[in-house]
Amino acid sequence: MHTEISTQLEVAHPVLDAITRQMDAGIAIIDTDGYACLLNRTAKQMLRLREPVPRKRLHDLLDEPLCSLFQMTTRRMPTHTAWIKEVTLANQQVLHISISPIYDTDGYQQGTVSILQDVTPFRRLEHLRTESLTRIAQQLRIPVATIRHVLESLEVSELNDQQQRLTHLAVRNIKRLSRLVNQVLETISSGELRPRRCEIFQCLRDVLDLLSPDIERYNLSVHMEVDEQEHHVYGDPGKIEQLLLHLIEMGIQKRSDVKIQTFLLDSTNLEHSSER
Repeated sequence: MHTEISTQLEVAHPVLDAITRQMDAGIAIIDTDGYACLLNRTAKQMLRLREPVPRKRLHDLLDEPLCSLFQMTTRRMPTHTAWIKEVTLANQQVLHISISPIYDTDGYQQGTVSILQDVTPFRRLEHLRTESLTRIAQQLRIPVATIRHVLESLEVSELNDQQQRLTHLAVRNIKRLSRLVNQVLETISSGELRPRRCEIFQCLRDVLDLLSPDIERYNLSVHMEVDEQEHHVYGDPGKIEQLLLHLIEMGIQKRSDVKIQTFLLDSTNLEHSSER
């Protein structure tokens, strides 16, 4: 059965075939009956279709999960939408497939165009990176926990003021390193970075404690204008501390006194506040 799109493509096929033949991406144009009107060489290789391709509905020539995916192309798609899927084949090849509808001049869907990309190397690289990060984070856990235990024991021992202050600083930093290790493992496990509730001024105080040796070394002063009320925000405490650390370090490098002013805007008043 010839649809309008298949008839038109028969005329333009030599030109389209020449254009798409050398493309790295696979191109598949399928009519509303499920027949492939155009398959470039890359698409045939990715779908493992032999030449000549039999005159059958494309999904009937494919195994799962590609069979079900291309069977969906015979259904009418919502206007101006695209289906984006990533499928893993039996040979562990990973294909990223984007399917968009094709309309005629009257707005009726005549078929779909699918773009297939082999993303297997990228997924393998991501897998290796995840495995490496997991292994490093797990190997760090034991020495970090050991150092933390030693420092916490030292913190409660008899020390002079200078030793006590430096030990306290070391304990705070080893705790921070421990949190970062746990956060890396949690992010790898869940696949996403979840925002955390943190007290913004406590993050600021932690950063100042971290930089206190440099502040004292250059005989600088720190002026903080904050209120006593706690202000909690949701985000990544590590990135918040990194931002504060960078800003304060720039002041220290210029050998100038550091003045810190904070402004917290409630989301309900953000538009009104930004206009003032």
